[in-house]
Amino acid sequence: TPVRTECVAPDVAWNWGAGAPAGLRGDGFSVRLTGRFDVATTATRKFRWNTDDGVRIYLDGRKLVDKWWAPSKGEQSVKVRAGTRLVQLEFVERTGDAAMAFSWS
Repeated sequence: TPVRTECVAPDVAWNWGAGAPAGLRGDGFSVRLTGRFDVATTATRKFRWNTDDGVRIYLDGRKLVDKWWAPSKGEQSVKVRAGTRLVQLEFVERTGDAAMAFSWS
């Protein structure tokens, strides 16, 4: 599966329709988004996602969400320590329209 990697902001919402990110074909691709964020205080944060195909979400290398085989919508609360945190989102598009949304607060 072709992969495209980019940096992610705390909120992402992409709808490619029947298309794909530049350089990838319309079906059978995946996207990996990675970002480092400075978290001022330790607190419980909510991670939210809505994808038409599979998604995986990691915090500092620990898998939080693994919904790789079906469209998924949800949220998960996680205690996030103060400091620089690494957030990674993986999205897979199999067939049909391609859309994904992700946020955390």
